[in-house]
Amino acid sequence: MTLALTRPHASSVSWTNPDRGLWIAANGNDPLGTIERRDGRYISVDARGRTVGTFDDFTAAQVAIDHDNLGIDFDQREAVVSRVTIGLLLFSLLGIAYTFGVLLR
Repeated sequence: MTLALTRPHASSVSWTNPDRGLWIAANGNDPLGTIERRDGRYISVDARGRTVGTFDDFTAAQVAIDHDNLGIDFDQREAVVSRVTIGLLLFSLLGIAYTFGVLLR
């Protein structure tokens, strides 16, 4: 399985800073999410109000909101990571089975 990460277009996300420790991301009139700085960390919240993550640096928090720059959304990425993990596990099990098969002959 091959996964191609593409950048179909440049990001047109704009960030505003209406208050100290608060940033708002929008793509035109469409809200994308917010970042709030609390206790030295950055909390990313998507447009639906779900916490995306807590980060040590602002750039990572921005990427969590503006994931179009990655060319893949987080739900799709999680599915791909799960499939790759399962594939690697199965490959490892086949290797172990082969090794024991050879040793038991």
